[in-house]
Amino acid sequence: MNRRYELFLYPFFDHTGIARHLERMALKGWELEKTGALWCYRRVPRQAVHYAVTYFPSSTPLDPAPSEQELLFRDFCESAGWEFVAQAGNMQIFRNLRPDPVPLDTEPEIEVETIHAAMMGSHLKSQGIIAALFALQLFSLIARLMVDPLSILKYGGNLFSALASLLLLADIALETVSYFSWRKRALAEAAEGRFLPTPGRRWPKALYLLLIGGMFLYYLAMLEGKYLTVGLGTVAIIFSIVGVMQLIQKKLKQRGLSGRKNFLVTSILGGCLGLVCTIVLMGFILLSAMENRYDGAEAYSVGPVTHYAYHDELPLYIEDITGAKGSEYSNRLYENGSFLLRETQVNIHRRFDAPRNDSLPTSFEYTVRTSPFAFMINLAVEDRIDFYANRTYFDSRYEPVLPLAGAEEAWQLYDEDGARNQYLLRFDGCVMELSFDFVPTEEQLITAVSKLLHQ
Repeated sequence: MNRRYELFLYPFFDHTGIARHLERMALKGWELEKTGALWCYRRVPRQAVHYAVTYFPSSTPLDPAPSEQELLFRDFCESAGWEFVAQAGNMQIFRNLRPDPVPLDTEPEIEVETIHAAMMGSHLKSQGIIAALFALQLFSLIARLMVDPLSILKYGGNLFSALASLLLLADIALETVSYFSWRKRALAEAAEGRFLPTPGRRWPKALYLLLIGGMFLYYLAMLEGKYLTVGLGTVAIIFSIVGVMQLIQKKLKQRGLSGRKNFLVTSILGGCLGLVCTIVLMGFILLSAMENRYDGAEAYSVGPVTHYAYHDELPLYIEDITGAKGSEYSNRLYENGSFLLRETQVNIHRRFDAPRNDSLPTSFEYTVRTSPFAFMINLAVEDRIDFYANRTYFDSRYEPVLPLAGAEEAWQLYDEDGARNQYLLRFDGCVMELSFDFVPTEEQLITAVSKLLHQ
């Protein structure tokens, strides 16, 4: 294998760490060939090579060609034995095969100010824009969290978005704080005529990418069916947009378009492409939901009307607590959740073509929420109590009752007509909401709870 690729994990300003890393790679027989999303190395004989990283604030990777000043600077470097290797943004990388080369930078104060101009000119601005966008998304999620915490915490996608945004903001903040901390000390050292090496740390970004990748894989592992297709499709769209934008940038650069115009054109095209892809993806989701809403259902007709019966596998069937025949009922199950909370919702309804029997129930619904965290169980209980307490169109509420079926706490739903056959039961690590259209006996409640607790 004559090529090797690696992620660039060093902070942008960390010229000392980058140079030392490239020198270690040269000792292993790998020479930097080009930069980009991945840095590419080619196989060469092992040798001791000196690398230097400097910055040219006025240049950008979108410039069609090096400016006259850049070419003069590279000629000056070459005369001192420093060969230009590659450019990453306004960072420029040189190497020198001489055993004891003349340093590329000889004035500490100029070096510090050059790095600062490069950081403020492009890197920190772009990081600021990215941080602002993710901060806005995080703020939106937090606002929803304050109003309806379960809507965020029980869905893996929401949790992934929130945690990923938080980690990205932390990564940007850490790099920014690290830079200004180094700059403050570097200016003090430069005043004494001394250079201050940069930190040379790449583990923060490596840890960030590891956490993001792990969370994303966990999130994908929880998806199935069309949801997995949507998740993978979203990732494919993001990478496709990035790839197309890079291709457009390359073509415009070859045509001699200035860096500023190149950035403007690709930004507009990238935004439009992202909007179109988002609309297409949302359309696919809606069409898929409409087409697949009856997946696995049995269609049957009663007169001119077509109905659908589901035969999902359930943790508790109506025949487990009554004398009803299971074949006369439609069983529908919904599941979702995250590592914080799992929710199972079941709707059981009597088929319209079943023989009429007023002694048998027509419906039975239940929802089970489980969590290893006590605070999530508290939120699940409060969510259901508040749901009915805050409804303005119905006078309904959960009122505490004596514990039922071994529950730690129990509530029963009341409305203007009195008690309803709906119960909210709290157990250790579990909350159940059971809704009957008949008056359940204590034995039926115990049987239902027992089966759901041991599912």
